[in-house]
Amino acid sequence: MRYDSPGRLAAGALSERAEGTLMPALTLAPFPLREGERWTQTVMRDDLASGEKRETLVQGRVVGWETVKVPAGEFRALRIERRIDLGDYDPFRGPTLRWETEWYAPEVKGAVRLQVFEEYFEQRYSRMASPMPGIRSLYELVSYKAG
Repeated sequence: MRYDSPGRLAAGALSERAEGTLMPALTLAPFPLREGERWTQTVMRDDLASGEKRETLVQGRVVGWETVKVPAGEFRALRIERRIDLGDYDPFRGPTLRWETEWYAPEVKGAVRLQVFEEYFEQRYSRMASPMPGIRSLYELVSYKAG
């Protein structure tokens, strides 16, 4: 993963099926973070798997402050929600939609929890089928030493 500034992903993997250089950098969090802020951004990704340019869309919002308890302790964190259209389609399936909820704690200068949910649509007989489940993950900070 390569960031050109805090919260702006310039290159790396958004998911197992979406990796490459992003132009311009994709805003995952609009620093400085402000409660209630919303953003929408479309970027082009040089897709490593296909060698093609793919459009990636993110819609996000900074929801507000919450107290979050993780294995590393309890933190005051800003809840950030993102919906990302990965643009990872191929002849057999539509693009993956990814929902991320991140709890960013200024005390650790990073996320203390990240929840990920993905789904996609298979394409059969020139029609989109029912949504199919993709990645479902929960990442939590397990240790932290102030310093």
